[in-house]
Amino acid sequence: MNTLEVWRPPNYVGGEYLNHISVQLSPAGLSFQLENEKHEYEVLFNQIEFGNYVLSFRQLEDMKGTYLWKGTSAAREEFFGTSKSNWHLYKTSQSDYIKWFDTLPGPGSESQSMTHYIIVTTESTFEILSTYEPELIVK
Repeated sequence: MNTLEVWRPPNYVGGEYLNHISVQLSPAGLSFQLENEKHEYEVLFNQIEFGNYVLSFRQLEDMKGTYLWKGTSAAREEFFGTSKSNWHLYKTSQSDYIKWFDTLPGPGSESQSMTHYIIVTTESTFEILSTYEPELIVK
């Protein structure tokens, strides 16, 4: 079960929607280029952990990403007082994704603290497992 909370980086200004422009893995890190009606953003995972920038990441088309709907609604209700608020960034330290990751060979959540970050855009849902919080850069 996913127990989600609103992830609120200090320089992020939420909007009615969040579009993803691009996702790029480069020597600078794993980068998610995003935009809403107010700003363009870059979510940047740029610290090396076990030879990579993140432990795992995946992209789901928006219909498959609806498995998170109940958790995102509860997180918005808890944070904003209503589930009707528009919000697109979430995180948790307890999720089915982390449990799945723990079934794979090698170190898992029992030996290191990890966070499951979720970015919900108009077309896709991105899920990232990381041991550190990424930078959010306003463009």
